[in-house]
Amino acid sequence: MDSLLLPPATARVRLRHFELRDAPDLLRMDTDPEVMRYLEPPDYTLEKEEMIVGKVREYYERFPGYGAFSAELIDTGQYIGWFSLKHMLPPEQCDDIEIGYRMLPEFWGQGIATEVATSLVHYGFTNFPLEFICGVTHPDHIASQRVLEKAGMSFRKQFNFYNHTHNYYSILREAFEG
Repeated sequence: MDSLLLPPATARVRLRHFELRDAPDLLRMDTDPEVMRYLEPPDYTLEKEEMIVGKVREYYERFPGYGAFSAELIDTGQYIGWFSLKHMLPPEQCDDIEIGYRMLPEFWGQGIATEVATSLVHYGFTNFPLEFICGVTHPDHIASQRVLEKAGMSFRKQFNFYNHTHNYYSILREAFEG
């Protein structure tokens, strides 16, 4: 995959394309009750995680520069989780581009999510003709809401997403450039 189509590294975090070697780390994260507290966890297996990696890699081909990216500490190469800049729903259903993230608990509370989410807002508006970027979070997930707010997004509405109420945040290009 072309490394030019990746979001830039931050001070502490490097993003890279998903690889099959990520499947065990994804499984560890996606089966952690703390990580999945506000999510409805499907029945994850290593085989399902490998299929997810394959689908994510197909997305890179279809939408260069967008997607979900494995995150690792620059200093140690340690797996942190993933961050994304991608369509909120299948592109045939919705054009909204959202920032998403999921991290292992040992990396929570260190400002990493805010650092990378802010970088992704900059990357999105700098590299693509987006009018806005959004983020979606569970109404009770205060830490995730703070990340989106620190990345420049504002609460817009609550809505039903995958049969659950969620908060919708966004930042307009004008606010980013202003």
